[in-house]
Amino acid sequence: MADVYDRWHLARPPADAEPCEAHSTKTATVYPSTEHGVGKRWQVRYRDLSGKQCKENFEKRTAADSRAAKVKAELDGGTFVNRELGKQKFKAVAERWQAMAVHRERTQTNVEQALRLHIYPTFGNRQIGSIQRADGQKWIKDRFAVIAPSSFATPWNVCTSILKMAHQEGIIPKYPWEGLKPPEVFYPEVHPLDPEAVKALIVSASPRYRALVRQAASTGLRQGELFGLEDDEPAETVTVKQ
Repeated sequence: MADVYDRWHLARPPADAEPCEAHSTKTATVYPSTEHGVGKRWQVRYRDLSGKQCKENFEKRTAADSRAAKVKAELDGGTFVNRELGKQKFKAVAERWQAMAVHRERTQTNVEQALRLHIYPTFGNRQIGSIQRADGQKWIKDRFAVIAPSSFATPWNVCTSILKMAHQEGIIPKYPWEGLKPPEVFYPEVHPLDPEAVKALIVSASPRYRALVRQAASTGLRQGELFGLEDDEPAETVTVKQ
């Protein structure tokens, strides 16, 4: 339930109360309260889903009535979100998310770098409830101008995870970037060497590295992975047929 109250006038005036000369009309007489003329006149009062009493003030009755109707619909539908929660700074919510997230050491370093270099400069001091879809679109465009799409993956995943957590915790009414996608990552097509070319490379390599070249060609392992291979068996010389 959400009700609208007139802060400037008494709902139950005493018998000796003097009428308000500024706002009384021919059809309705009102009596000034101790808050008459102070602050916004119209107040919406309600209890949120946890039972906490909330108050919001408005200058015009029409705005108060509109807010009261919206609050009532959200309370009835179980989707109400307290506006005060949305005033939290994005950085404060992000730090709470970071403290709860479980990452490997290397991933943690990447997350900290993403927050420091790519997320906090744009959203850190923003009220998290003020972040809209357009902000996400602009951020994607700005980051795309300075980092490669593959490097943007971590900042994107971190930022969207924080916003989704805020929605799940009832801090914001919905995830604002639904449907937005980061720039697509294109990887060059791999064209394997012709078998004859591979044979030529093996033959031209020194005996010490022939097994390495052959392993690379047959498995597709990267350089670091090849150099990290270990063999407990005695090394064997690779013989290549001419």
